[in-house]
Amino acid sequence: SSMVVIDTYRAQLRMVLVMGLMIFVAALLEYSLLSPLRDINMLQVFMAGVGVLVWRYLLTAHRIGGTSISYDWVISTLPDAMVVLDPDKNVISVNPAFAHMFQVQERNILGQPLADGVPLMSNLLYRILPTESVTDVFEAFERNLEATCAPIQSPNNDALQGYVILCHDITQEQETQQSLIDAEQRYRALFDLSNDAIIIFDVNGAILLANQHACELLGTTLRAIQNRSISDFLPDGEMIDLQQRVHHMLDGYNMPIREQTLVALDGSKVPVEVSITLVTDSEDKPLNVQMVARDIRERKRAQTAIANERQFLRTLFDSIPDFILMVDRKQRYTLINRSYLDHLGLQSADDFLGKTAHDFFSEKEANMLIEKTLEVIESGFSMSEEERRGEFNWALVTRVPIFDAENVVTGVLIVERDVTESRMMNIELQRSLEQLMILRQVDEEVTHTLNMESVGIIALDAALRLSRATAGFIALQEDDEDQLQVRYIIGGYNRFKAGNVLPLDSITGRAVRNLSGELIADIHYDDDFIPDVLDTTSVMSIPIMVQSRLLGVMELVSRRGDVFTEDIFQFISLLANRIAIALDNAKLYEIARQQLAQVQLLNENLRELEQIKTDMIRIASHDLKNPLGVIDGYLNMLEMDRDLFDPIYLEYFSSMQRAVVRMNKILSDILSLERVQQYVGDYSAMVDLHFLTMKAIDEFQSQADNKSIQLESDIRVGVAEIIGDESQMYEAMSNLVSNAIKYTPDGGKVAVRLYQEQSLWVFEVKDNGVGIPEDRQDRLFEPFYRAKAAGTEKIDGTGLGLHLVKKIVERHGGEMFYTSTYQQGSLFGFRLPHPLPEEIDALRIQMNEDMLFDDEPVNSAILHHSASDDMETSDMAQDVTQNETSPPSFFDDL
Repeated sequence: SSMVVIDTYRAQLRMVLVMGLMIFVAALLEYSLLSPLRDINMLQVFMAGVGVLVWRYLLTAHRIGGTSISYDWVISTLPDAMVVLDPDKNVISVNPAFAHMFQVQERNILGQPLADGVPLMSNLLYRILPTESVTDVFEAFERNLEATCAPIQSPNNDALQGYVILCHDITQEQETQQSLIDAEQRYRALFDLSNDAIIIFDVNGAILLANQHACELLGTTLRAIQNRSISDFLPDGEMIDLQQRVHHMLDGYNMPIREQTLVALDGSKVPVEVSITLVTDSEDKPLNVQMVARDIRERKRAQTAIANERQFLRTLFDSIPDFILMVDRKQRYTLINRSYLDHLGLQSADDFLGKTAHDFFSEKEANMLIEKTLEVIESGFSMSEEERRGEFNWALVTRVPIFDAENVVTGVLIVERDVTESRMMNIELQRSLEQLMILRQVDEEVTHTLNMESVGIIALDAALRLSRATAGFIALQEDDEDQLQVRYIIGGYNRFKAGNVLPLDSITGRAVRNLSGELIADIHYDDDFIPDVLDTTSVMSIPIMVQSRLLGVMELVSRRGDVFTEDIFQFISLLANRIAIALDNAKLYEIARQQLAQVQLLNENLRELEQIKTDMIRIASHDLKNPLGVIDGYLNMLEMDRDLFDPIYLEYFSSMQRAVVRMNKILSDILSLERVQQYVGDYSAMVDLHFLTMKAIDEFQSQADNKSIQLESDIRVGVAEIIGDESQMYEAMSNLVSNAIKYTPDGGKVAVRLYQEQSLWVFEVKDNGVGIPEDRQDRLFEPFYRAKAAGTEKIDGTGLGLHLVKKIVERHGGEMFYTSTYQQGSLFGFRLPHPLPEEIDALRIQMNEDMLFDDEPVNSAILHHSASDDMETSDMAQDVTQNETSPPSFFDDL
């Protein structure tokens, strides 16, 4: 049906063209003077021609409806590729664009099935329908093509006349579409990833879209923000301003970037920098408004910090006591701080700025200041120097050049500091340093000797030289006298001599009475002056004191009245203090030397008494043991004839026997303690604590059994060796075991332990006996002290056991420890250090040397000690178990 319309239009066009041509020819003939047809009525001819044309058109139109259609002109003018098929899909006509697109010749495909001529359209031909259009997209010759096949119906739509296929190259369209998609994706990425907040809303203020940064800035989500009014996030009153700006943009004006405030969902205000843009379509019709907001909180904080810092710097600038000012190249003042304004007596900086030095200083001072400033401007270097200000004041002036961006000096910054006091302090400090140097030299001289005479003479000579005095003396106070005697004297004294008593009614005596130095510049006005040195004019009297204790006094006199100044007086007072210390040290040294001689004499007497005591103890022990032995022998003889005596006498004999045993124990403990105290030198034998522990347990096992006491042992080491004395260590260990059994009631329990604690051997004995009251534990290790408690009245003891144990342990480099709870039991023990490897090596060398001088064969013994050999340690433990009567030796017989 479309082709019918197209061909009808073609016939109409032909008729119009012919009619126009006829009108043109008729006009030409009508108005041509040379035409032979000028007399013919051309209007009639024209009407006849029109009638012919109408008849021809009617005939043509009738033929269009009933005959085949000619499509050549239509097809040839179409820009797209076009092919017309008959109902059997054979090619009727193609236009040049189709032949060019598919690179075929028209004559080769006319009348042929289209699928044979253009195989690329097979898929489309397979899908065509006689009643509706079908579209297919495919690739041909590196181009993307879109083909649409439509059926051609008869004018009455009752018969299929054929098909028309239009092919369109959509390569460029797809590229354009892809470009639009890419652009949209780039815009979307820019939109989402922008560091600024982007909000898009319509002209009515309804929010359409916002990026993630905008949501974070407003404290909300995109879902919650969409379709809300932008006024919800603006402060009161700013919505009207925003609407006015939008109206201005609708009128064609561009809105500048400005700062304003957004209100977050939680009510907090966020300062932002906002740019508003009107988004329009291709016809410049407004679509929406895009707002780009940049968070400027950090900038605001930075601006606030800069403002605060600027204010702080200005406050600091004005509060600095130094004078700060700035001049330009024309020597005009451009800057001044408050300190300098106050110094000049000006109220405001306006009274100073813009003026020069000639407005405030004399001509000479102004020229000097300008000259130094010009020197800095010309050289471009800083200068710092002290300059005089007036007659007495000094200032440290620093001039610094100020450069512009082109490195040209535009002015000079001047900082002026008053250094008058500092300069005076430096002078005073220099004087003090000189005095300290002199004092140090005097100290060195007087401390080189501790002889009183030498110290006194050196000190007085130094005082005379440093004060430039004419004469002087030093009087000292004796220990047993209240008077002061002149000890050292230099100069032309007539009355005072060494050894004379100082009169207390003189100027120097007054200084002693008041314990305060005196400087008399003119003695003629002082009634206490006693003339002695000829032509004396001034006097200094200074007490010599140590910690408020008077040692003596020093007097210096001079014939001149201007020599003794206040500074000299203060310096000599310091020197007097040093002299006092030196004299006191010398005096203390003399006393210490005398006391040392006395102590040495006392020590010699003490050694003699100690020797007498030792001899007495030995003699008494020996003399007591003999009668005790006689008594013990007779008691044993009486015991053999006990059947001859009454029971009462047997009880007497038992009491006497117990007394003899107790006295023997006391004598034995005294002698043991004496041996420990008198021992001199280092121990030179290896002692095995494991063996001694086992020996003590075996020795006291029967005693424990007699009292039904459970004697337990917990020995966690094989060989526990120390360097010491075996007999002393066994005495200490057996003493602790004996005490535990003695003070444990029948049926009790005593535990003996030996173990290692880091680099220490630990031996302890624990019992569940009567214990020791807490108030009596402090004196446990005193000799002859017994901590008596309920239940211990009938237990014999000397009070020397624990004292002896403590002495033995400490003599071996160890320490005692104990814990005791009354009525619950006690724990006593000690810790002894492991011998060091170098100590063991030294002991081996000594043993080997002793073997070389032994008369017995060298191969009688070998050194077998090895602390690291587990096998030998196990064998040693086994030997100890099998042989409990003697300690293990460090030499085995070969």
